[in-house]
Amino acid sequence: MPCATTVDPLLVPVGALQVVVATSRKLSKLLRHKMHERGLFYRSDGYARLSDVLKTPGLQGVNVQLVRAVVADNDKQRFSMVTLDDGELWIRANQGHSIPGIKQEDLLEPLKDIPEVCVHGTYRAAWLEIQRQVRSRFGSSPHRLWSLHRTVQHGLCGCMSLPRWSL
Repeated sequence: MPCATTVDPLLVPVGALQVVVATSRKLSKLLRHKMHERGLFYRSDGYARLSDVLKTPGLQGVNVQLVRAVVADNDKQRFSMVTLDDGELWIRANQGHSIPGIKQEDLLEPLKDIPEVCVHGTYRAAWLEIQRQVRSRFGSSPHRLWSLHRTVQHGLCGCMSLPRWSL
């Protein structure tokens, strides 16, 4: 689902939209897979100085304003940008890293005030695909499926997983 700042693509000139998409793809490839190869300094949580990122080949001519638009308008929230204690802007890809030295646990934000019960919903098409994959992996025995469903439904911390149409 697009974030609140997403601009309607029908209102943006085609060339401008193409620049945003191309910049997003270049940033994604660099921040997820190529920082090490390009010699960029990055932290274990995946953040790299934006000023350094903008100096890499393929991103010359890209400015901070365009990067801010890419980060804010990305419908899949692929990127995060922060100003750290050094006063500089830092950017990262939020997931999908193949770079050495990035720790998945450092990408996550600890949950606070965890509720006693939480509910996860999904759409019917996704639920049917989940069931298909479970059957192919664990067999189609009704007992096995029910057991797995109960494990997922009432798993850790009282979590429930329900088809969205049943809520």
